[in-house]
Amino acid sequence: MTLLALLATAAFAIEVFPSYGHVRAIRFETGSAVIETAGGSFRLPGFDPLPQAAEWGGCFYEPADEGVRRRCAGNEDLVPIGGFPATAVASYKGELFVGTFGAGLRRLYGGRVGGVPDAVTALAATRRGILCGTEAGLFLVGEGPAERLDPPSLPEPNVSALAAGGGSLWVGSFDHGVSALSSSGWKHWTSADGLPSDWIDDLAWDGEKLWGATEKGVFWIVDGRVARPEDGVLRAPSAAVHVEGASVYVAQPRRVVVVSPEGTRVVETPEAHPQRVWADADEIWVAGLDGLYRIKGRSVGRYGTIEGTLGSNWVTALAPWEGGLLVGTYDGGLVELDARGARRPVLEGAWVNLGALAAQGSRVAVGEMDGGLWLHDSGAWRHLKREDGLPSNDVTAVLFEGDSLWVGTREGVARIQLPPTEARAVR
Repeated sequence: MTLLALLATAAFAIEVFPSYGHVRAIRFETGSAVIETAGGSFRLPGFDPLPQAAEWGGCFYEPADEGVRRRCAGNEDLVPIGGFPATAVASYKGELFVGTFGAGLRRLYGGRVGGVPDAVTALAATRRGILCGTEAGLFLVGEGPAERLDPPSLPEPNVSALAAGGGSLWVGSFDHGVSALSSSGWKHWTSADGLPSDWIDDLAWDGEKLWGATEKGVFWIVDGRVARPEDGVLRAPSAAVHVEGASVYVAQPRRVVVVSPEGTRVVETPEAHPQRVWADADEIWVAGLDGLYRIKGRSVGRYGTIEGTLGSNWVTALAPWEGGLLVGTYDGGLVELDARGARRPVLEGAWVNLGALAAQGSRVAVGEMDGGLWLHDSGAWRHLKREDGLPSNDVTAVLFEGDSLWVGTREGVARIQLPPTEARAVR
């Protein structure tokens, strides 16, 4: 019997932590504003809309790709907004406001309104001010500075990495930095707070601080503050980070930087495009576009299609399991390498997303590109998708924490509560 024949069905309690950042529309229901976002809707009580006339100042205005289209007394022209497309118009206290895609919120006959992000997606005039929906959240523009109103959440739904430590779940995004969820709520860090880049490739917790890998080197978050190493070798482009014991392993093109209490050393590798790194006491494994390399002292071994050990040379994920090593690839499935390097297929044909692989005891979680989540638990495999409650079928990161499984996706984070189990591995 194959592993895929051992699928089981079960209902899991899936708690979703969406991003309310990307506002899609604003509507009103009985004294409340209902904000439609990519992560769902939320309600703001105490907001009444102001009547909006199609005509303002004797002319009619509507958004256009090149600015605002104006029609007056049978004549039509275009009011450019700095070369940016207009997305919405709304009048408030004698002024006409224009939302743009790229230049924020502007007064038609004035300057830009401060405090509003670049990409405006919706406008609604209310008695308390203008509700301004953007790709980065909801803002109220009234008499004073712009005020952010959306509930605390992920600022960006595209999750790239997960880590746990210090009482927080750490969430890396593809272009909005790092967020942390704790009992006190959400906190966020971006390049404005000192991150070398807002594109986070990998995260790891070393027991005292968070490590992050980016195209512009590594960073730390310690006691809520961002710090960067002075050592130039750690400021080079870094693709992955792994903590093993007291050492931290940072994968960079053609090398792994090992940071330990004894100092920093560099281990050369053949992989020019590393994707993930894993290590134990005397071995370093580097996964990349050219296959999987095993480095032990001066010995370097390779696993790939030529050797017949992998179904694809694009290796995306690594995780130790049952004395062997699980290896995830794009389109080549998930395999297990034993201590001798022998290959055993686990999920054939799976497209394992970068870093979307985790193991805990006999449990295994695998995230696929547009294929949902594969979960091995209680001796069987289960396949979960959007229709089962996941935010998205594009699962980009997975992390076991006790009897919970955190799942990062292109549409936010979810937590699956797993039953306590004496699960055995499927053979």
